[in-house]
Amino acid sequence: MTKHKTSRIRIYLAILTLFLVSVNVSQIGLMNHSRASASIGPISVVGVSWISGSVQPGEANEQLNVTIQNLNSFSITGVSEELNLTNSPLTNATGGIMATTYVPTPIPSGYAISTIFTLNIASNVTTVYPTPVHALLTVNYLNGADAPVSQTFSVSIFITAGAAQITITPLATNVQLGGTSTVSFLIGNSGKLPAISSTVFLKVVSGLIVLGNLSVSSIGTTINPGQNFVYNLNVTTGPGLGAGSYPGTLVVKYSDEFGVSHTTSLSVAINVLGLVNLVVQSQSITQNQDNLTVSGQVVNYGNTPADFVEITGTLNSSADGLLGTGTSFVGTIAPRSPAFFNFVIPYPSQTSALSTNVTFSFGYQINGKLGGSSSNPTPFTLLPASQLPQHPSQDLTHIIEGILIAVIIIVPIISFLYIRRTRR
Repeated sequence: MTKHKTSRIRIYLAILTLFLVSVNVSQIGLMNHSRASASIGPISVVGVSWISGSVQPGEANEQLNVTIQNLNSFSITGVSEELNLTNSPLTNATGGIMATTYVPTPIPSGYAISTIFTLNIASNVTTVYPTPVHALLTVNYLNGADAPVSQTFSVSIFITAGAAQITITPLATNVQLGGTSTVSFLIGNSGKLPAISSTVFLKVVSGLIVLGNLSVSSIGTTINPGQNFVYNLNVTTGPGLGAGSYPGTLVVKYSDEFGVSHTTSLSVAINVLGLVNLVVQSQSITQNQDNLTVSGQVVNYGNTPADFVEITGTLNSSADGLLGTGTSFVGTIAPRSPAFFNFVIPYPSQTSALSTNVTFSFGYQINGKLGGSSSNPTPFTLLPASQLPQHPSQDLTHIIEGILIAVIIIVPIISFLYIRRTRR
């Protein structure tokens, strides 16, 4: 009897133990399920922007970048995004109102990921920056318990009525060899939107030195549509750099209203010009019966050769203006080297003395580019022919002419007399 009672007690205890264990397991499961549900947090949209920076009406296949962040305490999987474009000027790549993209990998807790939607913009858009276009973004994913979750956001998308359009026009790009010169550029904005936080700088090759910007724009760092300003800077040449044309790049960097950076640049030629300084020395002017003989030498006091040098003398008077010109080609004149010239200047007959001057002008090439200069006038008194001294050569000419005349007259007479005498 006692044994049967003991067996029954043991059975009751076993049943009670199993009951208590099953209750505890159920409670633990319920607690874990509640904790998982409580840990489900939001997805955050942290950025919506165009890959190109900005878009305009009528553009197609523009890429919209959407960045979301997982603020849950667990990784999420199976992420997809749907962009509802109903009642907006935007469509998907095929013209529909729904655009969908997928995230192939899990998004860990705290991580952000970007996805791309390819969209078209209608040409008749009336809602433009700063007023946004609104669309609905739905993010679908599986939570830590693999349960599906959806969150929907209203996102703002901006369409611009245009863009900043920076123009660069070179005004002066010549630099003097061995000196400092100012180079200038006209910078403007021909677009429809301002260029914000603009900076300008010139990149040059080694041997050219940019000393800095000389101008402070009165319009600040924002270049509004239709505005322009002159950008001036000093450039000098370093040692060892010769005359010639060297590449440079003027760069304008700026931002649009969305903070997207843009760069506009223009390749320019910086022309380093050597100095040519031609000076006439030891000039001599001799008046003849109907022309002037002009001679002397030209010295190049510059720092680079002058090629294909041609010197022209111009005879002028304040009363009669231009009287005549003469030219001499002397070729290349190296620095500190002389070249000799000689030419004649014809002039009209004079009945009285006339105050005139002779001006020397030079044409030449320097590094293949044309150059020119002129000298101060040299005074000269032009005499009438009657006051010109007779040169020995002229006297000899007269003597020879007299002899010829005598021969022409006398020889026939002598011959006539001789023949007559012989016949007698």
